[in-house]
Amino acid sequence: MSGDNWRLVWSDEFDGANGSPPDPGKWGYDIGGSGWGNNEKQNYTDSTKNAYLDGTGHLVIKAIRENSNGMPYSSARLVSTNKGDWTYGKFEARAKLPRGKGMWPAIWMLPTDWKYGAWPISGEIDIMEQRGSDPLKVMGTIHFGNPWKYIGSSYTLPDEGYHVYAVEWEPNEIRWYVDGNLYQTRQASEWYSSGGPSPAPFNQRFHFLLNLAVGGNFDGDPDGSTSFPQTMTIDYVRAYARDGSAGTPESVTLPAKIEAEKFSAMNGVQLETTTDAGGGQNVGWIDAGDWMEYKVNVPAAGVYTVQYRVASQGTTGQIQLKSGSAVLATTSVPNTGGWQNWQTISATASLSAGQSTLRVHASGAGFNLNWLSFARPQVQNLLTNPDFETGDLSGWFEWHNHALAHKVDKDQPYSGSYKLTHWASTGYQQITAQKVNVPNGLYKASVWARSGGGQIALKLYAKDYGGAELSANIGTSPVTNYTQYTINNIQVTNGQIEVGIWHDANANNWAAFDHFELALQ
Repeated sequence: MSGDNWRLVWSDEFDGANGSPPDPGKWGYDIGGSGWGNNEKQNYTDSTKNAYLDGTGHLVIKAIRENSNGMPYSSARLVSTNKGDWTYGKFEARAKLPRGKGMWPAIWMLPTDWKYGAWPISGEIDIMEQRGSDPLKVMGTIHFGNPWKYIGSSYTLPDEGYHVYAVEWEPNEIRWYVDGNLYQTRQASEWYSSGGPSPAPFNQRFHFLLNLAVGGNFDGDPDGSTSFPQTMTIDYVRAYARDGSAGTPESVTLPAKIEAEKFSAMNGVQLETTTDAGGGQNVGWIDAGDWMEYKVNVPAAGVYTVQYRVASQGTTGQIQLKSGSAVLATTSVPNTGGWQNWQTISATASLSAGQSTLRVHASGAGFNLNWLSFARPQVQNLLTNPDFETGDLSGWFEWHNHALAHKVDKDQPYSGSYKLTHWASTGYQQITAQKVNVPNGLYKASVWARSGGGQIALKLYAKDYGGAELSANIGTSPVTNYTQYTINNIQVTNGQIEVGIWHDANANNWAAFDHFELALQ
């Protein structure tokens, strides 16, 4: 069953500086020059001479004629083992292939765990391979059985430019495509494995391989017509899952609980049935460097509590919550006593408002994840005596230039029993404020206020010692009913903030204040 309901779960677009290596979080290398079972003539290296980004969004795998570890050619073979591994999905790469006798480019897949036995018992899926002596013909093949058996077909390219090579691999069927054109379908009834029942061996996780071989049994060795160096240039590699098989690409509005398997993209993880409350699936086999991404909508910026439902047999697990390259929170995973013994751990993270993609990144290996949740913690007011319920100005300081014009009294408070009043029979300038030591971060400050009006100036202010002073203007007009005035986005950079009222008044100008608040935003 084919269709368009595929969801991208892993990709490499090969963005990076010219000459830089491919992403080590997605690719490793097979290295050596043993002939690789096919009498090949290249030595595979991890050098950027043989595999590098070209600075324009491509990976270049280059075969060079040189003595390399006793072989007459050097080249590269990239593998996504334990960095990109899947059971079923759509797998594709857009690439431009070399030409020349003895060149053997391949985009293919091998089993990660070799559950059924050594090659070919655990299978091989060739998405594309080409004989350089016949550059317009590509082949798609599966290898299996014991003894070895293979079946496949070929496709004729219209030109030697870039083309998209893909397979759609489902439990009982594998389909091959070039540029979206289906050219081969194979059913489970056509393959077998001596290591397990149908649909083995194509029911375990496989990973990508990208390589450019030179010589060997497939197309023979290069001859005088073959020029060097030769290159296979790859525009992208992508892996997709069926919609509904492991999640949804739609963003989730926070606060919310998100099932771990509902990722929009991932690297290196697998799903399994969970015994945790509620059943369903959990994400497992999480190694260092693996990750899952979740699209979220954050209606209000601020500090959120993030909880993770985890299980582990060790203490090496560690979760980083990331937005882009920024690490928002780091949380250690405890030993819960087993892979299905579940425990909830938590951290706090400051999230920006709007649509974003959050990455749950394993900075330490060895845990399972069933769900994660985001909630707004109860606001903690960081001010001392913010409602003046001590009956005095405990925690507050004052400044005045002529007449002391502040006091705590019981006349019409906003809430509780007391409020702060500013008044004097002569003109005055009065500050009532509080300094607080706080962690650097983003804060908000507010107060509920009334006023008889007529002041020269009246404002709530917040002063970051190391940054600009911010204010919310209460103004010179009367404020008959208590009204809340708020300063948002106060960026504290050196660990201290001052919050208070600045009042520049004429004689008999009065104002009342209650329920000051300073909190993380």
